[in-house]
Amino acid sequence: FDVGLDPTSLASPGTDLLVTNSNDDTVSVIDPAAASNRVARTFSVNPLPGQPFGSSPNSLAFLDGAHLVVSLGRDNALAIYGWAGSHGPVTFQGLVPTGWYPGRVLMNTHVHRLVVANQAGSGSLDHSITVSEGSGTRPATGKHVYADRGSIRPIASPTTADMKTF
Repeated sequence: FDVGLDPTSLASPGTDLLVTNSNDDTVSVIDPAAASNRVARTFSVNPLPGQPFGSSPNSLAFLDGAHLVVSLGRDNALAIYGWAGSHGPVTFQGLVPTGWYPGRVLMNTHVHRLVVANQAGSGSLDHSITVSEGSGTRPATGKHVYADRGSIRPIASPTTADMKTF
């Protein structure tokens, strides 16, 4: 299937197949039941239409059959969309803030919460490390750019009213 740039995750509600395209801020929808056997449509998930690319959608989940959640890694947010199937309208509902660079989102239906894995979590502010470049150099202690500590965050399933407050 000819989807967008850098397909990174999949979700399959019913017979549809959704694909995040991280490098062009889109989600492609494949309807395998269609006679054409190709992408039914691709829609933008950039929360600020007309702005440059860079939201980096990288994970998908469904709150329920009518609400799609898209993790936007570089926006540090989850975008919520109204979903009416592969050929119905996709409507932006709002953003839910996350930790640094959310990379995976799941809906835990048993506790009615989204679970978000933030890849950089608290970032390099988490703990100090000492780096030594060897004999004759002075070791340096401080925050290291590669010392990210990821985090997992449960989020109560947001309502339309909740999203207006974020």
